[in-house]
Amino acid sequence: VQLLSTYIWVGLKVRKMPKKLVIEGPITIKGSVKIQGSKNAALPCLAATILSKDEVVLRNIPNLRDVSLMIKILETLGSTIKVSSYSKTLKISSTDEMGYIIPPDLSSKIRASILLLGPLLAKIKRVRLYRVGGCPIGKRPIDLHLKVFQKLGAKVKKGENYIELSVKDTLIGNKIYLDFPSVGATENAIMASATAKGITIIKPSLYISQEINGNPRYVASPGDVLHYQIFFKNIGRKSFQKKFLLVKLEGEAFDLETLRSDKGE
Repeated sequence: VQLLSTYIWVGLKVRKMPKKLVIEGPITIKGSVKIQGSKNAALPCLAATILSKDEVVLRNIPNLRDVSLMIKILETLGSTIKVSSYSKTLKISSTDEMGYIIPPDLSSKIRASILLLGPLLAKIKRVRLYRVGGCPIGKRPIDLHLKVFQKLGAKVKKGENYIELSVKDTLIGNKIYLDFPSVGATENAIMASATAKGITIIKPSLYISQEINGNPRYVASPGDVLHYQIFFKNIGRKSFQKKFLLVKLEGEAFDLETLRSDKGE
């Protein structure tokens, strides 16, 4: 079995792992394994905490490199984060005075830094991002994300080695048609729409279209996106108190004004 990663993070230490594990069988399997929370669900939730006016509590957060990097980025931007390694719990408080420049020394190491564009644009009306990093899965342009922000009324400025987004007054809800299904662009669209005026409709977004016997079909959306929607609903009531927000995804809408979490968790 070839490992996808040759490193494992233990606290703040990095230990190198063998490149291969050789498993010989047959053998009777027994015992139990405690499953970590999903990284792809945790990262967008971390980004979305920027929008909350209250402390946000995230539980069962995986102890992974990308999560550690996202925490560092949020702290650099102005968030206060209390980490409980034992219970894998994060308590996050954001300020209205968040920085608008995503630190390039950190964003270059993690693809998910792109998910900070939506919440920062929604909250402080300006954000600058330098080169994003992450796993080398072919060519992964961010044009789809930029298209989302432009549809909501943001201006896009492309510098020599950065992209800066800004909006003069407020973002405006709009119908957003994604050229192809993108989890990240959908999440950014939801976060950017949080303080937008009016209704935002995203289509197609969370479903992958495929042909079956010549007829279009849709397969289920990734579970981490569903977890993200639930999280976003929970912070909605407190975060956008008097703002009207309706985001419609593939015919299924959720209205943040009618949903709330009593404990903010």
